Amino acid sequence: MIAEALRGRILKGEIPTGARLQQNDVAAQFGVSSTPVREAFAELRRQGLVSASEHRGVRVFRPTLADVIEASEVLELLEGPSIAASAPLLTDEDLAAARRLMEKHRRVGANQFERRLQLDTEFHMALLVRCPNTKLRNLAEQAHRDTVVHKMVLAAIEGEHLMATIYEQHEAIWDACAERSGEKAAARTVDHIRWGGEISRQNLS
Repeated sequence: MIAEALRGRILKGEIPTGARLQQNDVAAQFGVSSTPVREAFAELRRQGLVSASEHRGVRVFRPTLADVIEASEVLELLEGPSIAASAPLLTDEDLAAARRLMEKHRRVGANQFERRLQLDTEFHMALLVRCPNTKLRNLAEQAHRDTVVHKMVLAAIEGEHLMATIYEQHEAIWDACAERSGEKAAARTVDHIRWGGEISRQNLS
């Protein structure tokens, strides 16, 4: 709960880049002991939203170009093979669930960054559900959840034209899965990840 609340405030810009969060202050704010705050800080560090700071605190930071490149490369290596294996095995019910998530994503308000990122991840994960390699699927899911550092940049700069491209790419990925073509689904997913990485790199350069 604490990590989710802090993540939402960071993504909305309510906690600015460079701000320091002290363990005792956050514990007092949420009315909890230091243990859940330490756990929340650890999760935010893993997701790339904060770095360790002195005196049991963390510092919010803006992702570097290297952060974005690494996040894109890891996600591409894991999600491409995962969806290639999953697509031929998806059921009509799986595809219907993924489409519902896609439509929800389209309806999210422009300033609802956290909800947009959540639905984006859920859409991608819905199409990996039949990947027979459980370990690969779990790694791909973890990579998606750990690339907030990458997605945060896109969320901050997305305009209507960028969102329209994202929707089109999601539709293309879904169509390939509806054809049960693992090869097409993987290719379109990799293109989608590379496109997002390139937009982020341009913004950070």
